[in-house]
Amino acid sequence: NGDGTFVVRWDDADGGDETNDLGPENLKKAVVYKDYKVGDDCKAMSPNEESWHSGTVAKINKDGTFKVKWDGRDGGDKMSDTDPEFMRSQVIFKNYKNGDVVDAKFPDDGNMYPGKVIKRNRDGTFQVRWEDPEGGPTDSPIYYKDMRYPPIS
Repeated sequence: NGDGTFVVRWDDADGGDETNDLGPENLKKAVVYKDYKVGDDCKAMSPNEESWHSGTVAKINKDGTFKVKWDGRDGGDKMSDTDPEFMRSQVIFKNYKNGDVVDAKFPDDGNMYPGKVIKRNRDGTFQVRWEDPEGGPTDSPIYYKDMRYPPIS
């Protein structure tokens, strides 16, 4: 504006433009990470649901968006094109070793139970032997996003 302020145009959900003159003390530079690679874990806003979900970058689109494959989607789209503005990088541990004690999501009921990693499978899952199978399978293949180290007590 010439006086040290900036004209800020707001996105208005009602369709009209709104502007305000703001000083630099009221502004924050937004940095949008755009260097995702295929296979990166992320949290992103689902365009159809307008809520955040975990997923994996499946493709880098030519227009600068990313195709996100949503984790554990029983209904709705399995993949969506997503603008990097609506994505956040996620670092999820995936280097479990044989003998590691973990809490893992039991496939039959989705609850977390204690177990031990007995091997890494070719498909990227880990074979977990359950501490107390209670008549169920003694071990199951578990995706790394469905495992964690138990809290230190």
